[in-house]
Amino acid sequence: MFYSFRKQIVLLFLLLSGHLPAQADELKYLPTGESSLLQRSADILGARNSIDILTYQFSPCEMSSRHLVHLLGHMASKGVRVRLILDAHIPSLQERADVTAMFAKRNIEVRFFNSVMGILDKNIDFRIHAKLMVVDSRSYITGGRNLNDSYFSLSPNINYLDRDVRVQGSSAAQAQEHFDRLWDSSRVRAVAPSHPGALASFEHSCLGRNPAGDNQLLDYLRERGQARLRAYPSVSCANVAFYLDDESFNNFVTIPSAFVTDAQLAHKSSTQAIVNLLDRASRSLQMENWLYIPTARIDSSLANLRARGVPVGIYTNMVPSRSNVLIAEHTDAALRHNQGSQSMFLLSPAGGIADRWAFTPTGRRGDQVWWIHSKTMVIDGKHSVVSSFNLDPRSYGINIESALVARNCPAFASVVLAQTKALHATFEADGVDCAHCRQIPWTSVFAALFGSILREYL
Repeated sequence: MFYSFRKQIVLLFLLLSGHLPAQADELKYLPTGESSLLQRSADILGARNSIDILTYQFSPCEMSSRHLVHLLGHMASKGVRVRLILDAHIPSLQERADVTAMFAKRNIEVRFFNSVMGILDKNIDFRIHAKLMVVDSRSYITGGRNLNDSYFSLSPNINYLDRDVRVQGSSAAQAQEHFDRLWDSSRVRAVAPSHPGALASFEHSCLGRNPAGDNQLLDYLRERGQARLRAYPSVSCANVAFYLDDESFNNFVTIPSAFVTDAQLAHKSSTQAIVNLLDRASRSLQMENWLYIPTARIDSSLANLRARGVPVGIYTNMVPSRSNVLIAEHTDAALRHNQGSQSMFLLSPAGGIADRWAFTPTGRRGDQVWWIHSKTMVIDGKHSVVSSFNLDPRSYGINIESALVARNCPAFASVVLAQTKALHATFEADGVDCAHCRQIPWTSVFAALFGSILREYL
């Protein structure tokens, strides 16, 4: 009895002093299109109070999006509050009105970020590139995937190898707070819905495209979803943080965008977290990323790692053509930095990259390809990042980005590294099985010249 009383006193002291250990978050790595779509579906169907979604791309007429719209509408009909924030960079005004009407019919609220249309407006390039789904303020999914078929390996043509993570625990409150603040932002606005006739035409041509396939996907979810997800166990991590850039960093924007000031960096938490982790690396750094156009600040961090002999491995895309400025600088930067302790692994879409599952269409040979779209980091084998952050000036200083950071959690780092090692195995196999996968494409003089000049503005 005395021991129990003493234990309660100790716990009370720790609580009052702020030193009570936080409850560990549960992290489930979702490295495939199948696992991400199945987990999103399961979380939506398990919601009790709220579902909040933030994304850069949303294609309502594609299979994955039709599937999610159906599930979201079902939950909204049961009284669950559903809200979406979509970036306004792609949809036309009519498409925004149609999407608004489609969701309103299902008691779902949707708003658009930065609907600036004037080409001379300085904010037209200010975009949300972050990805987030929060359920009941208790769990969330974040990473690199947009909400269309290419990110769930459902396209017969171009698909993307990407990574997400599902988190349940105390950091979900951070994710919910970030979403709520953005929802109330003056830059996030609703648009008027289209009239009933336009909506009927939109739904007929969009949501009714492939009802048989949509029903088969629902059946797969019900019959095999939970069993398939058991292949992706959760890992406990005590030090987990979710970062979403505060839109106010745009008030401090500089030209070029890559030269982020200290005042701006204080509000751009994803950039700050990633730069700090890069500077902290002492034993190793492994990365997967869609692009490799590091800004001067990140370039400096990587050069410092090379100078200290810290092993660095970066996996990114081998782009067949270098005829434009962006691609030329991507490839040239990778070649320049493939030296010392830094190794660049450029994987060709013509090689063995793939992420097929039961619903992946069978494309014609040579037409169906996968590109690396993941944005992950593992530092010193114990700190992990799963994010929307590309290694380019846009993510560094223009876009709103998101990042999950798990610090001092070797167990989760090993899960992330296992997928990167699988990517390395593909790279090695391509060197044997794909004669042209290692051929560096020719660069036009124009692209090379302007790529080097404009790299910080890209």
